[in-house]
Amino acid sequence: MASRKTKRKARITLSLDSDTARFLKQFCVRTHAPSVSACVEEMIAERRRSLEVKSQNRQIRAYYDSISDHEAQEEAAWGELAEGELPAAGQ
Repeated sequence: MASRKTKRKARITLSLDSDTARFLKQFCVRTHAPSVSACVEEMIAERRRSLEVKSQNRQIRAYYDSISDHEAQEEAAWGELAEGELPAAGQ
């Protein structure tokens, strides 16, 4: 059996407003998090994913904003062709 490397956890201490701390504890209970640390890690992971998606969307938008109308029409035509092929590929 292959051994699995585990990442070391860094211990940090936070000072939170009492309302924020209460919200965090209630949120962790509602989401059935095994611990406050696990709950915070999941919250951060969700935010990180959200930021990555926003960044990718900005990059895609910048790409399409930078191409000519002719290139955009060509991309759209390739997209329509691909969409037409997808149902056939699933059969």
